[in-house]
Amino acid sequence: MENIISAKNIYKFYGEYDSKFEALKGINLDIKRGEFIGIMGPSGSGKSTLINILSTLDNHTKGNLFINGQDISKINNKELSDFRMKNIGFIFQNHNLLDTLTNRDNILTPLIIAERGRDESNRIVEELAKKLGIEELLDKYPSECSGGQRRRVAIARALSNKPNIIIADEPTDSLDVKMAMEVIETLKRLNIEDGITVILVTHDQLIGSYCDRVVLVKDGKLDNEIVREYKNGEEQIEFYRKVVNLTSKNIEDLLGVI
Repeated sequence: MENIISAKNIYKFYGEYDSKFEALKGINLDIKRGEFIGIMGPSGSGKSTLINILSTLDNHTKGNLFINGQDISKINNKELSDFRMKNIGFIFQNHNLLDTLTNRDNILTPLIIAERGRDESNRIVEELAKKLGIEELLDKYPSECSGGQRRRVAIARALSNKPNIIIADEPTDSLDVKMAMEVIETLKRLNIEDGITVILVTHDQLIGSYCDRVVLVKDGKLDNEIVREYKNGEEQIEFYRKVVNLTSKNIEDLLGVI
């Protein structure tokens, strides 16, 4: 299967001279088309910086980043903005819905920016609402919805321009278990049924077990990774144990330093 994202020797520096800080140190990561990948790691490990670079919201300092075969460093800001809008959907940790707009208008916003026609845009919103089970929420405001409902609206907005990549930053954070399961199962269904590549940042070991692969970021580097062995019939509970072992070892290492 072809790579949809390929990061080659990616570095990210902040500051200069004596105050220079290396947030990422030679990251090499290939993500297959249609993969559901989780990025995990402790606070300050560099995972947020990595996800911002993979999403093209931030620039890397050194290295090469290819998305859908396009070398991101070779296109200007306007081209990058258009490329991002067509290829990548975002689900932010705090959902980033506009409270002054109805949920319908929140989902419509990316379509308006993309200059889609009104009839086509309304059709897309209705189709997404049906697919995600949020028809009854469209004319409500985000403040009138539960946390899980707002996340599903945010997923609909992320899907509005039909991207082939979804980047989700802690999409289940601050949700209760039931709502968190609804959100992650929705993302998994979109991945399986529609072939959308999902890149998920999470600190939750159970959420991580829904992924095909989990990579661990530590001190700005890719420290380790585990892959679910579908060919060998590996069940989710078995992969969950692997995720727990991977992340628990990292915690033990940190405690050892302290």
